[in-house]
Amino acid sequence: MSFIPYCHTIRGKFSRRLNRFVAEVCVSGEVVSVHVPSSGRMTDILAPGAEVLLRPAPVHSKRATRFTLLAVRWDDLYISVDASLPNRLFREIFATAGLHELKGWLLERSEYTMGESRFDFLLRRNDLLCPVEVKSVTHVDQTDGAARFPDAPTVRGKRHVRHLTSLVAAGGSAAIIFVVQRNDARYFSPYAQIDPGFAAELREAQRQGVTILAYRCEVSPEGVRLTKPIPIVI
Repeated sequence: MSFIPYCHTIRGKFSRRLNRFVAEVCVSGEVVSVHVPSSGRMTDILAPGAEVLLRPAPVHSKRATRFTLLAVRWDDLYISVDASLPNRLFREIFATAGLHELKGWLLERSEYTMGESRFDFLLRRNDLLCPVEVKSVTHVDQTDGAARFPDAPTVRGKRHVRHLTSLVAAGGSAAIIFVVQRNDARYFSPYAQIDPGFAAELREAQRQGVTILAYRCEVSPEGVRLTKPIPIVI
């Protein structure tokens, strides 16, 4: 499976989140501002004192933050918090072997706009098209091992799922890929308690025949590897 390496990382201790995209981390005794590359709440893993992996900003960067938050260590488990990473993993795997469940489809382009929606990818098989949405998942319920999405209500997510469902209902193809950025998930299920509307839209998408897949990742200080598919329970 595809692998995205980490390069030149340093360790720190998470302090607090200032807003959606900025947090404070203690590095070598100094509290510094870091960029959080995800709008997810992640309150279950971004706890004060948690060990984190950071990537320094380029030397001549004019960014306000000196580092980017890459991953959190939670007990003996590393969890990637970079919401852009799943798209990179998906692109990387389609540059090589592709996914077994989407055999025969080729990656046509990224960021495909259709009507009012912009999807992450467009696949092509001969004259057939298949828009794809890739979702980043960081939350896993420790009582049953369920990876859950979203961790906050998502209007955009509901709209995209509804649009993909309508395409399949009209005879087309579409796919949604949930990338769980940790390796302790047993299965995927929508987070109905957080966003019942998203869960309902995903249930209808499954009923109409949208391809819904979930993969988990192995995260380490060396990088992130997409590993194995996990069951979907909706």
